Amino acid sequence: MTDSFHACVFSILLNTPFLVINRKQKGVADMTSRINTLLELFGYQNRYIINGKSDLSDEEIIDMNFDNVKFIQEQEKIRSLKYIKNALNLK
Repeated sequence: MTDSFHACVFSILLNTPFLVINRKQKGVADMTSRINTLLELFGYQNRYIINGKSDLSDEEIIDMNFDNVKFIQEQEKIRSLKYIKNALNLK
């Protein structure tokens, strides 16, 4: 369980099941926006704990599906390289 963007990233990359809680501490940066973007990209929006509860069963929490992670990573690499080449006027 985490409230950290980077912990979410490493959990996804290392195929480690995780849940996300919102950061509500004063003086600590809110990571909600970039965590939301990350979870949407990989289809893990159901990993949020809302009002102290998760819609997932214990089994669903532990048996997290990572089948599409590598494919999505490859698609994002292609998209990023295309953006960089376009920004630098490279062909």
